[in-house]
Amino acid sequence: MNTLQAQNVTLKYDSHVVIDSISVDIPRGKITVLIGSNGCGKSTMLKAFGRLLTPASGQVLLNGKDIQRYPNAKVAHEVAVLPQTPIVPEGVTVFQLACLGRYPHQSWWQQWTREDEAAVDRALQQTQLTQLKNRRVDSLSGGQRQRAWIAMTLAQDTNTLLLDEPTTYLDLAHQIDVLDLLYDLNIQQNKTIVMVLHDLNLACRYAHHIIALNNGSVYAQGAPEQIMNAPMVKAVFGLGCQIVADPLYGSPMCIPMGKGRTYGQ
Repeated sequence: MNTLQAQNVTLKYDSHVVIDSISVDIPRGKITVLIGSNGCGKSTMLKAFGRLLTPASGQVLLNGKDIQRYPNAKVAHEVAVLPQTPIVPEGVTVFQLACLGRYPHQSWWQQWTREDEAAVDRALQQTQLTQLKNRRVDSLSGGQRQRAWIAMTLAQDTNTLLLDEPTTYLDLAHQIDVLDLLYDLNIQQNKTIVMVLHDLNLACRYAHHIIALNNGSVYAQGAPEQIMNAPMVKAVFGLGCQIVADPLYGSPMCIPMGKGRTYGQ
């Protein structure tokens, strides 16, 4: 099982510091959710974990070793990354997209194998896309399309999945569908999942561990019931709220205070 850590990591775009000397440990075999306001560095941090961005200082460690020192193929065997807005190649079917997840396992002397075929079939089954495997990805609904991308990452057959806002642009039913899928993968296969979510209540419902970022630093991290409170929400999001227990799951639930109609009217 992989270990993933950040040690005093600073991340920049040109001279602009986005993440400033962050140190975090990602719990193995758990679901970790990164939360924070827009521009706080969530997606940037996820890119560093996937070795898509090189730290200006500090290290991201994969199994105790600087991830920058691993060969590309080794990282791709250990960590799968799903960006926020992946681009679908024109005309690609669900099956063909899932097959792309096997690219790290290919080489000039080893092409498509029975193991590759089995991994793709398994990924399509897990995402409930077997019956749609010959459909073009661009013809699918938003939820189906997102599951197709997740199938690609599952076919990559890594222990760790990094997903940047996997519920973006999805309606509530499809959001739950995708998050339930990831939850099942974590429970049934013990996969380590790290994702960025904007919905605090869904983050609390599905995460074992939450990392709250604020202005490029870690404001708080821990189990939802440990860190989800009104002062944290005020500090990180600039929003007043009340925290109550989710009536169905018992997890913390954030009720934001805004300028809507007066309570009771």
